[in-house]
Amino acid sequence: MGEKLVLFDCDRIHEYVFATGRLKEIRGASAIINELTTPKTSGSDAPESKHVEVLKGVPDIDKAELVCAGGGVIKLLIPDGGPDPDQVIERVEARFLNETLTSTITGCSVSLGSGFQDAVRRGEEELRARKDGKRFALHAFGGGYMRICQSCAMLPAVFNGGTKDGRMDGKWLCASCIKKREKADTLGGVRSYWEAWDLPEPAEKKEEWEKASFVEELGEMGELSSPRGYIGFVYCDANRMGERFKGCESKEDYRSLSLLVDRVSRECLSEILQRLYPEPRSLNGRTLVPFDLVLYGGDDLILICTAERAVELASEFCRRFQEKTKAEAQKIQWGRGGNPLEDGISVSAGVVIAHANHPVLGLYRQAERLLKSAKRRSLWAHVEGSEVGALDFQVVSTPSLRDLEEARIEEYVRMDRTGNRRLTARPYLCKADDSVKRLDINILIDGVKEIKRAGFPANKLHSMYRSLLTRPRMQATLELLWFRSRLPDRAREAFDAYLVDAGLNSKYPWRECKDPQALSQGIVDETTLVDMVELYEFIGPK
Repeated sequence: MGEKLVLFDCDRIHEYVFATGRLKEIRGASAIINELTTPKTSGSDAPESKHVEVLKGVPDIDKAELVCAGGGVIKLLIPDGGPDPDQVIERVEARFLNETLTSTITGCSVSLGSGFQDAVRRGEEELRARKDGKRFALHAFGGGYMRICQSCAMLPAVFNGGTKDGRMDGKWLCASCIKKREKADTLGGVRSYWEAWDLPEPAEKKEEWEKASFVEELGEMGELSSPRGYIGFVYCDANRMGERFKGCESKEDYRSLSLLVDRVSRECLSEILQRLYPEPRSLNGRTLVPFDLVLYGGDDLILICTAERAVELASEFCRRFQEKTKAEAQKIQWGRGGNPLEDGISVSAGVVIAHANHPVLGLYRQAERLLKSAKRRSLWAHVEGSEVGALDFQVVSTPSLRDLEEARIEEYVRMDRTGNRRLTARPYLCKADDSVKRLDINILIDGVKEIKRAGFPANKLHSMYRSLLTRPRMQATLELLWFRSRLPDRAREAFDAYLVDAGLNSKYPWRECKDPQALSQGIVDETTLVDMVELYEFIGPK
């Protein structure tokens, strides 16, 4: 038979997790995927195939060598004389469906052939073809003798929660939604929650965190936010990871890269959460966790949190992840291909800030659009020779189906005889070098914090905002000069310092546009002041 490489990848994982808008079911669905595909080891043990839940029970699976696992992805090397690859695939696909009820996983196997690197390439192509050729059921039920699940509204209900001690809120639910809720119940308190995600526990105020419970609905998260009623939805993803893995010539390098990414992402996230949220928050006599991991694995992160921390959390994760992967990669003895992380791994992010009653699926889709926008900006920087992540954000009030770029041209681009200009600089870079430092999102975040500390009058901010959005260029410029002259001394000093850092001082309130995509649309100048005003309420204290 020869040595075989077996690959698995979850199908439509986001559709499974976001099948409903209820936070408890989202949390449970994510925990189910994490439990099935992420290795559970004790101490510093290296992950093996026996540590992956979905592989347990497969005959002779201990003979298979685990290359990587987590986030719905598994890769195995099966030696000659090991378990039958087809049987492994059949068992894993059946076990995964049995545990999730409505989600599937696709597997394939390829011979090792001319080497590991080539086998991975062929395996990825085969896996993609199998996933594309897979047929998924359409849920079309109806009739007077059938109840539809009151949570997902897709599958037939099998249980009336009101008859089981009220645990299901008296709703008719399908088997899948019940299983997600029951899984969420098993997570228990914060300690078991952090253990489930394999995150380092908080170093301080452990007793307070152990007493904290999770919010049941997004409305509670909104009540914990500042301003009240809003939440933040964060979607982060590493840039060009496929290219980095393709550069790994040996299974050892592939495994080292996979373990490095997984470990660094967990360490970075834990450090950031502990800094931004040093203690849980109180609401109506309850102690609550002000954030919730939705999907987490490897280089992929989706998180819901209080609105005033969302942009800063995403920005810091992008920056720290790249810095730490660069530093940690130098400690690894790489093979013939050398260190694939000379500049670290950059991460891009899409952040949505919205009312807590906004549909979760709508938040996810908008965050996905923003993430794609940020990744395009990061790719432009990569082409120009700079490895850096990017971040795009949006404050939304109503769901929108419009294309992101079209909406931004309509809302933020102005055209007149002096040339096209845009009233936003999004997407921003994360940790830009000195040549383009003014494009760094942290300049905006720190500027908002300093202006808040200086007591910048809110009415002046909104007046500036209206002038930029509604006035011709010359009139808007004159009005902003007048507004600046009327500021208190301390506020004006903080405002002027921000203008210098953002590069808006020489052509106040404009600067030359450097964004390649905007330049292709004929944009000449841009300003960040509209972005500053829109984010002003949603940046926490220094």
